[in-house]
Amino acid sequence: MVSDFNKKRNREFSKNQFLFQLGVVLFLAVAVVLVIVNVKIYNRKKDLQAQVAFYESQVAEIETNIQSLKKDIDNSDNPDYLEKIAYEQLGKQKPGEQSIIFIEPEEKIEEKIEETIFLPAWISGVFNWIKEKF
Repeated sequence: MVSDFNKKRNREFSKNQFLFQLGVVLFLAVAVVLVIVNVKIYNRKKDLQAQVAFYESQVAEIETNIQSLKKDIDNSDNPDYLEKIAYEQLGKQKPGEQSIIFIEPEEKIEEKIEETIFLPAWISGVFNWIKEKF
């Protein structure tokens, strides 16, 4: 009888121990899932904040364009403004005026391209010095 009592006690103890371990495992699993979900939400929030900032900058740019267009509309009946627009955007000229276009020789353009794009200033200076010597 005594041995039977100990077996029941060990079984009950092991059932309680099993339930406790199961509870701990479930608690840890839920905690891990919540941490993962929290990280995903944080990353999504960061992305959305970046999008909001981008769209706010676009809205500000559009508002400045609207103000510029309103100013242009207000000045649409001003002859001086219309003349300015005709000169700048349409290339119109008054009678007797001539337009002058400056064209640089192609050699100078090629040298400038070499200097600005391919070589830093001090290297291009050395390169030009060597080119002049030969």
